[in-house]
Amino acid sequence: MYDGSGTGNCFTLAPTDTVLDPSALGTCSGGKNPFSQPTRDEMLSWIGEGATKGWRKPGHPPKKGYKPLESFK
Repeated sequence: MYDGSGTGNCFTLAPTDTVLDPSALGTCSGGKNPFSQPTRDEMLSWIGEGATKGWRKPGHPPKKGYKPLESFK
């Protein structure tokens, strides 16, 4: 997870990566990265009570002998 804070951070995205705000990734120029408060707010909503609200059930069929993990207790 990255909200754009910091300086000189550079990323290469994989085709399966999900990015909340692509502009927060910067241009890899070595300067200050463009911080995104909405991205940070979204990331913070995923902790505590909201920890599993963004989970998506997989779109594949069940696999015999395996029980999918739904939530940590």
